Amino acid sequence: LGKAQWAAVVDCVGGTTLAYALSTLKYGGVAAISGLAGSTDLPATVMPFILRGVTLAGIDSVLLPIGKRREIWAQIESELQPRHLARITREVSVLQVADVLGTIIGGGVTGRTLVAVHDGF
Repeated sequence: LGKAQWAAVVDCVGGTTLAYALSTLKYGGVAAISGLAGSTDLPATVMPFILRGVTLAGIDSVLLPIGKRREIWAQIESELQPRHLARITREVSVLQVADVLGTIIGGGVTGRTLVAVHDGF
């Protein structure tokens, strides 16, 4: 059980990343999982669940009807978009990917980089 840090987390990695997130959730915290990019295993104990009352909730991205998905995407795009998003993201053209990858690999990028694929095709 780690130091309680988060009220909630959204995880798309799984594995040890999710195990760490669960162990550091605050009392009554929630972990929403949407993917298994790192691993399908969950090397964790039941301690966060029984001592802090945390909840692990799966996000269904396969069977959710497209209409409901569009509804959620519209909500995220409007009212749920962080005010500081411009500070943590940048958009690059698909033609810039080779150069940008070098910068990312070298540790020169903070946040997220969105590749606008429509620009190069």
